[in-house]
Amino acid sequence: MIRFFVPCLWAVALAAQDPAAFAAAVADYRAGKHEAAFAAFQQQFAAAGDTASDALRWNLALAALRLQRSGDAEEAVGSWLDGADDGRRADAEFVFGMAGAQRGERAAAAAQLPDAEPLAWAMAIRAMEQSAGAFVRAAGARGGWPEAERNAARTRARVDELKRLRDAVREQAAKKESAPKPLPPAPKPKPETDEDPLGLVVEPLPTGDLPALARRIAQRDQKKIAVRREQQQQALRAGERGW
Repeated sequence: MIRFFVPCLWAVALAAQDPAAFAAAVADYRAGKHEAAFAAFQQQFAAAGDTASDALRWNLALAALRLQRSGDAEEAVGSWLDGADDGRRADAEFVFGMAGAQRGERAAAAAQLPDAEPLAWAMAIRAMEQSAGAFVRAAGARGGWPEAERNAARTRARVDELKRLRDAVREQAAKKESAPKPLPPAPKPKPETDEDPLGLVVEPLPTGDLPALARRIAQRDQKKIAVRREQQQQALRAGERGW
């Protein structure tokens, strides 16, 4: 984050519609109550319209910058950019330089988020470059403005820093993408069981039941043999009668 020179408020509002309200807003700003000061200046600015004094516009712009309301700050003094007054134009360029730097920092912070937009880095760098240009124009409009020149140098250095940061983030992301993915863990071997293919568990017979089982098998075999013999004898007798 860059540390900028920030101009002071204009404490006197020429032709202010409500000098007391203006003075109260200035007091709030100096006390660090920037939200209250911005609200008061904005209300006075809306009431004054095109007749708003330079002091009111300038103070509103500075209060808006304190709250990161970059667009409101630019709107307050934007009409000065096309005027013939070099001092006004310099002040307006200074405000635009501050607003551009704020946008650049916000975009840079967003670019470093995990779900950052693809163009976030480009937006950050471009906004900071525009900020540097505005500070340069501010200094030129006054024939030299040391504070604006210092801010221009800081923003140019910040541009280089953002580019290095962008490249580092991209390089780190590329390494993550190119790194080999870990292999899935090997399946655990299934424990051996006595299950048959149908999923039926065969329980081993107790040792004492084996002789009885053998006898039952032998009896069944003998019965099968006796049945076959009886069938053969019946077939022979039937053949003799037919002959």
